[in-house]
Amino acid sequence: NKGIGQCITPIGIIYNKDKVTEPPTSWTDLWNPKYKGQVTLWDYKWYALVIAALLNGGDENNIDPGFNVWSEHADQIHSLYNSNDQLKNLLVSGDAYISHWFASIYKTWADEGAPLGFAIPKEGVVAFPAYLQIVKGCTPEQKKVAEDIINILLSPEANGRYAELTNNLPTVKGAKLSEAVANDPIFAPEVVDNAINYDWSTIAKKNNEWKDRWDKEVKAKM
Repeated sequence: NKGIGQCITPIGIIYNKDKVTEPPTSWTDLWNPKYKGQVTLWDYKWYALVIAALLNGGDENNIDPGFNVWSEHADQIHSLYNSNDQLKNLLVSGDAYISHWFASIYKTWADEGAPLGFAIPKEGVVAFPAYLQIVKGCTPEQKKVAEDIINILLSPEANGRYAELTNNLPTVKGAKLSEAVANDPIFAPEVVDNAINYDWSTIAKKNNEWKDRWDKEVKAKM
């Protein structure tokens, strides 16, 4: 249960630029009535639930404020998706206008020509971390090779290159990025500094409980 952080994938607001002419500025836009019936969320992934709790006096251990938000605003939700392709189709077609997802995936779609934008909420992106770990049970020889590989990946040159190729944010000090990428607002250092870090362990423990509540308190009202 230990590892070292290599990069983060920022989660922000992704939207159809043809339908949403003024970029969203806050996580609260997901439940803003002006987007009633136009929001799509990933089913049983808790990014939107936890951020609603955090912005309304709760947290991962006090999730009731998050459920209250989405129960009261269930009519915001156009649909719930279960794959990246479903989200892409919903947003590109204009069936839904706005959602939340990884900047790395947004960037791939935008580079393909999809009419999508990515907004960095004023409260900060949610930081989804990627860690490097050595598998338990390795032989001493395997462990040594794994350590060497991890040390290479944590060098500023390799960390920057990996981040650039995968559209993630490097977390190694001095990571090298090309000028084009370095000038992209998504890669700005303050995005990492201001990112919101979830308590992923608690989320994992609460998953089944939250699924039951989500079905009863939110999906039943859609």
